[in-house]
Parts: sequence; C-alpha cells; structure tokens
Amino acid sequence: MNLKRNSSKVDWLEMIKQFNKLDICINTGTWTNEIQTLEENEQITDEISVFTQASIADSNIIQSWSQVDGFLTMQGWLPISCQDAATPIKNVEIQFDVPSLPTTRNTSAVDICVTIRGPAGYLPYFSKPLCTPEKSTESSKRPKGFLTSKLSKVYDPQFCNKGDVTNMVFQPTKSRVDNYLSDDVKTQIYVHLVWCSYFLVFVIFSIILYAILKKSEYWKEKEQSARLL
Repeated sequence: MNLKRNSSKVDWLEMIKQFNKLDICINTGTWTNEIQTLEENEQITDEISVFTQASIADSNIIQSWSQVDGFLTMQGWLPISCQDAATPIKNVEIQFDVPSLPTTRNTSAVDICVTIRGPAGYLPYFSKPLCTPEKSTESSKRPKGFLTSKLSKVYDPQFCNKGDVTNMVFQPTKSRVDNYLSDDVKTQIYVHLVWCSYFLVFVIFSIILYAILKKSEYWKEKEQSARLL
C-alpha cells in the first residue's frame, strides 16, 4: 500500500502527539531487546537528527543520570508521508544530557533539549535547531541511563520492573514549525546548490584553461626571444 507523500510538518506534529501518549522508564536493566532493535536501526543509511524541547514530569527520575539514551516506540503510528505502509517505523532513538538540577529533591517538571534520531523520510528538516542540547557537567560522576517506552494504554507487567514510570511532554506549540522547510523549498535549495556546483566547476575549469593558455603563450614568446638572440 502506497500513500501519497505529504508535508512532513503534519507527520512531525502527529509524532509529537504520539510521544505524549507514552510511558517511559529509565534504568540500567538488561538491554538485550533494545540493543537488537538498535542494531536493526543501524542498517538505516539516511538517518537525521532533530533537536526539540520536552519536559520530564518528575525531575527526580533523571537526577541520578548524566545522560539518557533509548527508544521511543512508534507502535500504532503511521506517517502520512509513509511510502510503504507494510514496513512502518518501529522506534526512533532519543538522547539527552541531564541538566544541572537542585540537590534538594522535588517533583517538579524539568525542561530538556532532546535529540530525536530516525529515518530522513519520517523526520522534518528545520532551517535552524529548535533548541541547543545541554552538556552534563557531571558526566564522569553519574552513570548513563537507558530509556524504554510503551503506549500508556498497553498493559505490560514486565515494563519497568527496575525503575520508575513517568511521562515526557512535547509541546506542539513549541515545535516552531514556522522554520520548517517544506518539500518545495528543499527542492529549490537542492536545485540551487546543483547549479552553483556546476557554475563553480565551470569557473575552475575556465581558470585552469586560461592558465594553460597563458603558460603556452609565455613559452612561445620565450622561444621566439631565444631565436632572435
């Protein structure tokens, strides 16, 4: 089943809504299934990364970690731009460094800049990053956490046995789709870059040809001068 490609902007907003439906767990449990999924994702050759803002409902859950890596499940989600509905995307990767947090425990939400990584056909291109990832200042003091996720409506008694369940909130109003580059704009930029490349090649070729001709004229003049002497 092939679906007609539409703007990735719609897919991005729907993907954010999908993220908001997930339960997430951060721990250091066994990663066998997640590593297998990662190996499958590594076969993708056209991955891109998108930086966007999110908030963790309970800052205590990430306080023990310096960095968090993992997967956001795309179960039940199918993009409008999907060309082959028979092979939908299963996961997207997520990574973020934990910002500096107060030493006193509190359950308030904390804003973070996360990196979402996935196939270029599913993620949008932006003219500028939506946020700047913060580097942890205690990367050597605290361990890394691993994030797993599931749909909140899906019951899984094995989910997050060694951690706490929380939610991440992605705000569509903060996704700043105004700087999204549509397919038409991306095509125009690509064509422009191609023509600029051709022009630069032509200029370089002209300079080289001119240098060869001038050098040839120089040697002819030098040879004629030598004969006159």
